[in-house]
Parts: sequence; C-alpha cells; structure tokens
Amino acid sequence: TIFPNGNPGYADQYFLMDKDIDLSDYTPWTPISIPGEKIFFGHFDGGNNTITHLTTDFSTNNSNQGLFSVIGANASISNLKIRDSHVTGEIYTGSFVGAAGENSQIINCHNYSDVNATYYYCGGIAGASWGAIVNCSNTGNITSNQDFIGGIVGDFYGTIMSCINTGNISGTTSTGGIVGYSANAEIAHNINAGNIYATSGYSGGVVGFVTNYDSENTTSD
Repeated sequence: TIFPNGNPGYADQYFLMDKDIDLSDYTPWTPISIPGEKIFFGHFDGGNNTITHLTTDFSTNNSNQGLFSVIGANASISNLKIRDSHVTGEIYTGSFVGAAGENSQIINCHNYSDVNATYYYCGGIAGASWGAIVNCSNTGNITSNQDFIGGIVGDFYGTIMSCINTGNISGTTSTGGIVGYSANAEIAHNINAGNIYATSGYSGGVVGFVTNYDSENTTSD
C-alpha cells in the first residue's frame, strides 16, 4: 500500500510504503512515470521495506527501465530494498530508476538483483543520475553489451557517497565498480569488491572513465 500525503500533482507529495510488496502479479512491470510526459517529482520512502519479483520487459518500451522510469529535479527515493528481481532494458536501465534528474536524491537504497541492458547507461541503482546517491549498495550482476556501466550508476553528474558494490560488472568501455562514466562529480567514501569486466576501452575498480566539462571531478577515499 502506498499512502500519499499532500495534494496530487505537487512536487512536495510524499509516499510511504508501509509493508513489503511482491510484484509477481504485475509482470512485466510498467515503470512509474513516463519520460517526457508524466515525470515523478515527489518523495518515495520505502520505509525500509522490500520489493520482490520486479521484472521488466523492454520489448514494448526499450528505455528507462526500473521501478521508476525517471524522477525529476529534487525528487527522492529512499529506504528501500529490491530483491529476487530482474530488470532488463536497452538504454537508461537501473533497478530503482532509469534516469534521475538534477538535485534528485537516492538514499539508503539497496539492490540484490541482476540488471541487464543491451545498450548504454546501466547501473545497479540507476542508469544515469544528475543528483545525489548516498548510502546505497548493489550485490547484483550488472551487464551490458555497450558503454557506461556501473555497479551503482552508469552515467553520473552528481555526488555519490558511502556506496558499496559487491556484484560483478560487465560492459565494453566506461565500466566501473561504482560509476561507469563520471563528469563534474564528487565521488567519496565508496567501496567496490566486485569484479570488473570490460571488452575494450576504459575500466576501473571505482570509476571507469572520468572527464570534466566546466568544473573538476573529485574522487577521494
């Protein structure tokens, strides 16, 4: 059960999940929100509960696969676990969200399931993010036939702190244990204990590829 607290349609709307949810009866899962049409700008608190059997099928919608397809600027997902699930997609694929907007927050979220993409931007937590990812973890195997693949996030432009990956990460290039591709990001106090497999180009235990556009990256501790 999800309880809204606030006026529908407003960015400050708050949703609290009060128990574990089994999505077996909702296969294939249709991600929450529609890119370019109905974007989630609220705050989703999982209440430290677990979602199981989240299974996506990208034959009809090949982009933005996950529990959420996309969350907008200043939106948040927190305090949630995903287990016994399998998220597949083509581009922007993550267990919790395909793509997270500027200043969004993903906090205390933990993925225990495999994530697979046939194309770019794939991560254990998010396919891509322009926000903050804090105190999150991934134990699933993250695989893609292409670039920008990370244990936590594939394509990243924000702040990521205190995250852990123990899953195996496989891609072509820009493949990393925490972040696949990083630009203008702060990356600190993260741990990778998973194996990294890259068939070409750039790979790394924490970050596969780092670049700067208009400011410096900071990778520390």
